[in-house]
Formats: sequence, structure tokens, C-alpha cells
Amino acid sequence: SLGREIVSGMAAIPFLLGPKVTLRLMNHDTVAESWIRKNADEKMGYIWCIGVAAGERGKGVSRLMMDQGIAQMKAQGMNNFWLKTDDAKNVPIYRGLGFEVMYETVVKSSGLTSWVFKKI
Repeated sequence: SLGREIVSGMAAIPFLLGPKVTLRLMNHDTVAESWIRKNADEKMGYIWCIGVAAGERGKGVSRLMMDQGIAQMKAQGMNNFWLKTDDAKNVPIYRGLGFEVMYETVVKSSGLTSWVFKKI
């Protein structure tokens, strides 16, 4: 919702980055998210953003957050879970958490690689 965007700080991105960069970012994200919409079923859960402070990495915090988030989504009736990343260092982390790469592409608008993952 708009309220959540404002609280999270996402609404400030266009003002911080400028319209050209914001549009390129939006176009980049649309590629993976469109692929997910075409290939996921109606009982899918989408993990949008996971972040762990540098000093806490390697302590199992990502696994804990993922497990708790997936448990909450399962309680709501979801049975397959999707996420995307644009950072190659996250690929082995998500694989280690039981996610499978479903789609990998270099996005034309940004030149960056994007990976889409699924976990059942």
C-alpha cells in the first residue's frame, strides 16, 4: 500500500535517484516480476525484500527470517514461494535455503542479471 511504501522509505526513491534512474530501476524489476506473474499459481507467496546487517551475516538470520515468513504464508494458504535477486552473491544463499533458480536473464534496460527463485 502507499502507506507502507512511505514508511519503508520506498516512496523517496524517485526523489533521491531522479526520474531517469527510477524508470530504469522500475523497468528492470518489471522483467522478473512479470515472469513470476506468468508462471506462478494463485497460491504463491512473494518474498520481496530480505536484508541482514553486515555484522549479523553468517549467523543464520536469513534462514530464520525466511522460515518465519514462509510459515506465515503457509498459514494463509500459500504453498509455493518466489523471490528474485539481482546480486550474484545471493544465488548460493537462496539455493542453500531450498530455493531453485527458475529463470535467469540479463535485463536489457539495466544490463544487470536477474534471477527468479521458487521453493515448494
